[in-house]
Amino acid sequence: MMPSWSLEYASQCILKKKRVHTTGKFSDLTPKQVEERCLGDVQLTLEIDQKLGISDSCIARASFSHILPNDAIYAGSCVDGRQLRAARDLGYVLETKPKHVKEHSGALVLQPPKPFIIYKEIAVFDFSSLYPSIIISKRISPDKEHKLFPLILETLKVARLAWKGKAQAVGKKESYENTMQDAYKVVLNATYGYLSKRVHKYNLGDEVAITGRRILRHIMDSTAKSYSLKTVYGDTDSLFLEFPHFTEERSIEVEEAITGEVKDHFDIDVDSECSELFSKLYFPKIAAGERAAKKHYAGKVAWKRGIGKLESEELEIVGLEAIRSDTPEAFRGLQSTLLL
Repeated sequence: MMPSWSLEYASQCILKKKRVHTTGKFSDLTPKQVEERCLGDVQLTLEIDQKLGISDSCIARASFSHILPNDAIYAGSCVDGRQLRAARDLGYVLETKPKHVKEHSGALVLQPPKPFIIYKEIAVFDFSSLYPSIIISKRISPDKEHKLFPLILETLKVARLAWKGKAQAVGKKESYENTMQDAYKVVLNATYGYLSKRVHKYNLGDEVAITGRRILRHIMDSTAKSYSLKTVYGDTDSLFLEFPHFTEERSIEVEEAITGEVKDHFDIDVDSECSELFSKLYFPKIAAGERAAKKHYAGKVAWKRGIGKLESEELEIVGLEAIRSDTPEAFRGLQSTLLL
């Protein structure tokens, strides 16, 4: 995540290029300088788009969301488009979006341990598409037949897996197949948060959230403990486990155990994956109090799924001032340097 998406900052970070004729007042520029600045800005914007694949991603999402590409930049618009088409196919007429909806209980976010302590060898286990899997397996939907939400999610999940297989067969990160599988992944993961925006049923969202929290707590008390893995932190669909003497082979064993436990205990099909290993992990303190802050941490990533052990450890920052656009650049730089 970049602290600023201004063209000046983005072009320097992404392209290592600078805008031209920006030091003085625009009104003082000659016609030639105005032309060079405008054309330069357009060229930088185009190169950023090409490098990040933003337009390609929007076109891909629009292709299966039944909306225009310029609207597909918002995942919520894609979900709404899929929902309206699925409702029409089922013969339903959906109501107009309500202006105000009651928020249901949220996902599980554990209180981090003591702040200002370096925690070592922390493996992150993710539950792939946890909330969509709960909706599909439990047939959670606002209609009497319990078809609408599962239909939307099942078609997205099946298509995503199909494109993922094609992308793996091609073996290129920058490919049409990978763009499509990533587009389906983005919309699938956003679906739970947006489905109830049009058809709002407070109890349904609450049922999904409660089930998600129960799954994480059960895995903490069963599988994690059976492998002597201490839970350091947890957030929504991820558990941060202290994993001494980490090996990829042992992480796969734990993944399979978690997946099997969720299936046996909850009858829900969800895949667990160890996504990364922090050699060191740090939690800051909240501004007013002695507790560690939730959703705020920084750590050195030493291993990643699909890559293996990294030659040079990468700094990962979540929620801290070093990546916030409303923090002065000098302080962002200072905090990043201290964390390194």
